[in-house]
Amino acid sequence: MKWHGFAAGMGIALSCVGCSGSVENDEAWGTAQEALTTTYQAESAVDIDEGVIETVHTGYRGAGYLNIDNFNNTFAWYIINRPVAGTVAVTVRYANGGTTNRPIRVSAGSSSAQITGAPTGSWTTWVTATVNVTFAAGNNDFYLSSVSNEGMPNVDEFSLAQTFTRTYQAESAFDIDEGVVETIHAGYTGSGYLNIDNFNNTFAWYIVNSPAAVTVPVTVRYANGTTGNRPIAVSANGGTPVQITAPPTGSWTTWATATVNIPLAAGDNDFFLRSVVSGGMPNIDKFDITW
Repeated sequence: MKWHGFAAGMGIALSCVGCSGSVENDEAWGTAQEALTTTYQAESAVDIDEGVIETVHTGYRGAGYLNIDNFNNTFAWYIINRPVAGTVAVTVRYANGGTTNRPIRVSAGSSSAQITGAPTGSWTTWVTATVNVTFAAGNNDFYLSSVSNEGMPNVDEFSLAQTFTRTYQAESAFDIDEGVVETIHAGYTGSGYLNIDNFNNTFAWYIVNSPAAVTVPVTVRYANGTTGNRPIAVSANGGTPVQITAPPTGSWTTWATATVNIPLAAGDNDFFLRSVVSGGMPNIDKFDITW
């Protein structure tokens, strides 16, 4: 299949040779992710066992903070949805105006970790502590629990952060200018690889959705069976391209990877792989983006 058209910031014109139906490709578009860091106010609990929401001590964020009663194994329960399974860094903001530790058990399903909850000097002095907890994909029962008769410190909020890697198969391009998808040379992943024609300034265009405005590492997997470099210019949204040298890999069935850093905007991004020499690009199997 070969695509023809242009991909400029002012418009899109596409026609497809050898296909029928809609030109929209779900894989090329990717899917939206939640924000890189998601913050939950402690007072938003689904259920609080032996505790109250207060606004007595200043410095909290949101509508108040959680004050768990001074008992062991009291808790606040939340339901947290995660787009993928994995280990997540959970950062809890708390204040402990007492003179002894008030540990906090942080748990999701069968995974748990403990924050010491050391004294912060006063009930208006807020600090953060981070532990790693493993979440399942979908809804998770998430708990902040006391593990001593002192209860927990006052808890203001907690934040979840997770690294995501998304793979884009090169053959899933929204538009390919002067190139084809092939399956001739072995070792590719997905349903094929991208073979751009031997011209300067030919390209493959993708739409990449980013959960935030952030610079991301982009790792391109390619094969170059020639004896000279075939650089790849990687760019997004008309920004300055960053080049991958793409030296020879020894054969067209020997695949290598190279990584460059590209700034993305929040939301959909026009993402390009472009040739910069008359020999075109190497064959491209896929690229991975990590947030």
